[in-house]
Amino acid sequence: MQQKNHKIVISDRSFNIVQEVQDQAFNITWEYTRLGGCGSFSFDLPIKYCSETTLGMNYNVKIYWRNPTTKTFTLVYQGRIEDKIQNVANDGESITLQGMGYQSALSDIFINKVYTAEEVSLIITDIIENTVSPNTNIIYDGTKIAVTDFTPSSWPIATDALSAIQALSDLVGTCEWGVDVNRKFFFIQRSSTIGFQYPLGVAVQTFSDDNSTKQLVNHIVVIGGTLGDGSTYTKTFDYAVSQAKWGRRDISIQNSSIITDDVSLQFANALYNAYANVSHSASIGILNDTQIEATIPIPLVQLRPKIITYGTSVYSGNLYSGLLSYQVNRIQYKLDDTGSMSNIMQIGTLIPSIAEAVKGLEYTVSQIQQAVLT
Repeated sequence: MQQKNHKIVISDRSFNIVQEVQDQAFNITWEYTRLGGCGSFSFDLPIKYCSETTLGMNYNVKIYWRNPTTKTFTLVYQGRIEDKIQNVANDGESITLQGMGYQSALSDIFINKVYTAEEVSLIITDIIENTVSPNTNIIYDGTKIAVTDFTPSSWPIATDALSAIQALSDLVGTCEWGVDVNRKFFFIQRSSTIGFQYPLGVAVQTFSDDNSTKQLVNHIVVIGGTLGDGSTYTKTFDYAVSQAKWGRRDISIQNSSIITDDVSLQFANALYNAYANVSHSASIGILNDTQIEATIPIPLVQLRPKIITYGTSVYSGNLYSGLLSYQVNRIQYKLDDTGSMSNIMQIGTLIPSIAEAVKGLEYTVSQIQQAVLT
């Protein structure tokens, strides 16, 4: 069934419009991810087999949604066609167009360069402004790349731009990056403020909350490098509060660059902050015509139960109080037959900043160790 309240504009690889359809497509879906930006899309058009001659691969796709109240169209997605599927059945013929947002173009570009003592945002700026943007349809905008507090002494890159940016993101932690609906690349600090509050049973159509203790850690053994006397550096950290609640949960870290107590404490605290308590991941279905990523970084989501606040008494102890705030990781949108927009969000507990900085810590101590050896 054809769906209402939408307009899809398809342009060639030079952005010349080749087809524009309004309220004709069906099975319209698209997604957005916190790390990556515009993700996959899919929709069907009522086109007979072998009659389509204008829709080429890597053509540009823009999906507009019309607000039922204001009657205005808003651009909600932009990507490029990667698959074209012809469908023939007894009840009709159609063509399915599928593809990805322009984050996929980052994989098309190879970066081979060594950066010396350059702050991460400068490395990313160089990659996007001087290599990616001139050779793809990704737009560089310097205002959308935020300064970080990490400067690697040496950072060699010999991989595609997508992998390079993912690695730099791991170094920094607490960031949000991708290519947005306007094809602009962004690399910014993640949000720590609540932007959406949903009462369960009202706007929330479905809710599934996974509470897991599988990754609990509260007894950490750090095994480091070789000390001057020939012995191996070893340090143990116990976190009594967590152990009293959950019992002992052990893990070991092995990193030959760690040879001092202050660095091993940083690593242990980073792991503990990430895995000291129950981890939460959830999926929620919302029907309220809201484009969650209209403002980036994406704000946190807070759910409001009908009767009690979450964690009033759970797991035989008051481990949490108040309402939990979730970080949005992935949003999957779809239009129903009436043209209403709904989404399913994959959300998780906000990871502390120190826990997300583990990759950066690993790099720092390796550089310190190299300096000592040389």
